[in-house]
Amino acid sequence: MAKHGRSEKWIQQRMTGQETRNKLTDYWTTHEVTEEKEYAILTNLIHQEWSGISVKSHKDMKGLKTQNLRDHMSEAELIFTALAELSSRRCDSPCTRADIADGSRGKFPPV
Repeated sequence: MAKHGRSEKWIQQRMTGQETRNKLTDYWTTHEVTEEKEYAILTNLIHQEWSGISVKSHKDMKGLKTQNLRDHMSEAELIFTALAELSSRRCDSPCTRADIADGSRGKFPPV
């Protein structure tokens, strides 16, 4: 076990998730997302898509007040969060699942 009872694998996943998050917020910044509220709205939308619940509801379920939700996520939750954020950034134009399935839209830039 590593620091604070977290496994090395969890720590690595948390660091990878942070890198993915930083790339996403950089992407948003280049697309004129500037207000803290805008970041919060986008973050909540992404979170709801993979989890089915809002960030606030997820924090409430875990009994968190001011703590960082990601620091209290399981390894699976960290993976789903990172995948959802990566997917959001990779789809550089509005697209639907059908668009991606038939290849007509949704160009994917390099990671």
